[in-house]
Amino acid sequence: MADIKQLEQLNHEFGIDDADTRILFSQGRGDLPKVDLKGPFASAELYLHGAHLTSFRLHDSGELLWMSDMSEFSEDRPIRGGVPICWPWFGKPTATVPQHGFARTSKWKVVETKAHLDPSLEIALRLTDDDSTRSYWPHPFELTLRVIVGRDLTLQLSCLNTGETPITAEAALHTYFHVSDIAAVKLLGLEQRSYLDKLDSLKRKQQEGAITIDREVDRIYVDTDDIVTICDGQTRRIEVRKSGSESTVVWNPWVDKSAAMGDFPNDGYQQMVCVETTNADQDARRIEPGEVHTMTQSCSLVSVST
Repeated sequence: MADIKQLEQLNHEFGIDDADTRILFSQGRGDLPKVDLKGPFASAELYLHGAHLTSFRLHDSGELLWMSDMSEFSEDRPIRGGVPICWPWFGKPTATVPQHGFARTSKWKVVETKAHLDPSLEIALRLTDDDSTRSYWPHPFELTLRVIVGRDLTLQLSCLNTGETPITAEAALHTYFHVSDIAAVKLLGLEQRSYLDKLDSLKRKQQEGAITIDREVDRIYVDTDDIVTICDGQTRRIEVRKSGSESTVVWNPWVDKSAAMGDFPNDGYQQMVCVETTNADQDARRIEPGEVHTMTQSCSLVSVST
């Protein structure tokens, strides 16, 4: 829960309030602390709970991310929509651990803000091991998320192994993109790539042609660092570039799963698609003591048709 003194301290240490740029900390939904970033080209909203980005809006083109209007903003629950951080595992490897790891429900600390000359704004949040994380995953670590808001949206997720033995971690920037109508969406860039079908016992299959969605889709595309382009009908194209990742997840819950999720509107699947930069399954990364692995995702609106 955000407290007034905490917010005042954050604004004193990390706030920016210039003519064209602003970084402002305030109380968000569910009384959770959040930060608003506003630059010349775009604005963004980021919650410290889970280091969760809930909005990236270009001033001249609108929102790129989809958020559930039924999302629970609670200290013990993940936020639905935007960009959840899945770490240090993807999915639910055992029945006793939280789905997609503990990072998305942890309290992150702000460690840095910057206003760049290009111009863009940057904020860095950090999560380190404590008794709570070690109860699920007994390893020392330092996890840092950098969010850069300019003409594009860039997220960098870095894991430093602060322990004395190697660690292996999965990760995902589980990005929900807003689309006008899922029936008119095509995803380009993964043609002829192999994928593991999570709806068919992880059977390995091959993508033929562009990805279209007319049913539930839950796939891990493997051995790929390809750029993915989301063609949102005739209205716009969103380009998703990445590094430090050799796997890409594509997900849409469709009708039945949407209805089964308590924090997801029944018709929400029609306006969203997840294209996720990941280190999933066989792309899990081994990080030696003292080493850092960084996974980067950059999203841009490359064309708009009017």
